[in-house]
Amino acid sequence: MNKLTKRREPIFALASSGPIFLNLFFSIYIQNALIGNSGAIIFFGQENQAIVATVVFSILFTIGKVIDALLNIPAAHISDRTKTRWGRRRPCILIGMIGLICTYLAISNPISLEPNSMSNTFYIFVALLLYFASYCLCLESFYASFPEITYDVQARIRLTSWKAFYDTICYSIGYALFPVILGAIKDIPGVNMRWISMSLSPLMLTMIIPLIFIKEPPSYLITYTASGVKQKKLSNEVKLKESVGFFESIKITIGNKPFLTWIIIFAVFYFGLDLFLQGQTTIASSSMGLKTWQITVINTAAFAPIPLMLLLNKKIMNRYGFKVSFIIAITTFILAMLSFMIAYKNWIDSNLIILIITAIGSSIGSFGLTNFFSAPYLVPTQIAKEQTDKNQRANQAMFFGTQGIVVALSNALNEPVWINVSKIDYENHPEFGPHVITYIIVAICTLALVAAFFMPKHLQNIGKKQS
Repeated sequence: MNKLTKRREPIFALASSGPIFLNLFFSIYIQNALIGNSGAIIFFGQENQAIVATVVFSILFTIGKVIDALLNIPAAHISDRTKTRWGRRRPCILIGMIGLICTYLAISNPISLEPNSMSNTFYIFVALLLYFASYCLCLESFYASFPEITYDVQARIRLTSWKAFYDTICYSIGYALFPVILGAIKDIPGVNMRWISMSLSPLMLTMIIPLIFIKEPPSYLITYTASGVKQKKLSNEVKLKESVGFFESIKITIGNKPFLTWIIIFAVFYFGLDLFLQGQTTIASSSMGLKTWQITVINTAAFAPIPLMLLLNKKIMNRYGFKVSFIIAITTFILAMLSFMIAYKNWIDSNLIILIITAIGSSIGSFGLTNFFSAPYLVPTQIAKEQTDKNQRANQAMFFGTQGIVVALSNALNEPVWINVSKIDYENHPEFGPHVITYIIVAICTLALVAAFFMPKHLQNIGKKQS
């Protein structure tokens, strides 16, 4: 595969921003609109009206997220084993992108707007399963190209840093800017969730970028017999990969001790991070009593320093390696969560003081967010590259597929945790449950911090320049 020049790295990293933003948009806005959540801003039909059978849909959605987790492994294996004249990654990215566009449009267009529609419930569930499968195939194939398309570890740090930068922009727009935009346009005649989600669907086309930039040799060569009969023959590159079967690929991946250690650490800190991202707006509005514009302020405080923090993170890694930067990241995130814990409206009467405390905490925590968004790309990319160089058996996508299981299971587990904890003493003190969530996040991230100190030396020095 051809290598990216430094100038093209930021363009290549932009590719997944469309699917990631639309996936975020689904999680925050479309899902709430489907179930008629009172916290939603814009709905498909009548305000606060569910167009799916809420109880059945919640069960099916949880089942769907578990299936989503399991789909990561076969999707990764398909990407690693695909054999075409256009190589491995590009066909998988293209098929996945087409699937994403079709299924996203299907989810955006329910069968009917009838309340508690059972037909909508099963229609959306089937569309979601196909959406999850397409997302896994498309994004994992894209990420698997990182170790193949970069020259060295510094190039991988730059590429994953750009990727983290775009991801944080997606999150800042999704959490901070979009509530303001949706609130401003929600009363315009004809504006509903279907219209908005359809308008955003062209963002999926950002995945055309890797189709242009990735130049793979054919996965097979055309040869001819003595009689002139055309036949396909595996290229030397693919012969090495051909021996890696499904279960052997899994064995190689989980048998990589540095990667297994990383997955354990990643599983802990991502659960805490995901729990925060899922409920940050509710925590701010309920336990802290902040208004919409004030929530926008603290989100801006968290995401605005990201470009500066990316540079700082790179400098720390260059001098001390990945372990030190990751430990600092978790520490700053814990400090941010402690500020959210302290800023409890039952403890502090002044709304202004609460805003100041949380804005300062969010600014400190921005370094943690920067590292958290880049590390899940950098570590598997580097390990996959080293694994391939060591034994000449390439299964890069499987590393991302295994990590994807952790992400999907975290999403599936976080919802019941959030729902049950946030409802503690809800009738008498609706703000108490969301406040308790901050304690859980601090405890989980503290556990991740302790685990990070036992990071193997192989991971510690990623990115560290030799003096």
